[in-house]
Amino acid sequence: DEIQKFIEQHKISYKVANGENNYLLAKALGGVNGIPTMFLYNKHSKLINQYLGLIPEEMLEIDIQKAIL
Repeated sequence: DEIQKFIEQHKISYKVANGENNYLLAKALGGVNGIPTMFLYNKHSKLINQYLGLIPEEMLEIDIQKAIL
């Protein structure tokens, strides 16, 4: 499976939803209106932000810095 190879090759440690898992996750989270959709949580599992579509890397970096403080 190409996705699994990519995950292992890049040492991705977070959950990746694909196929049926993607549908189940989208249903559980609600509000998924398009792809790509990304959710950013802090270490306390609090939703920090939800992104729809492509976003600038700089914007994501700023939000990640806020989330880890």
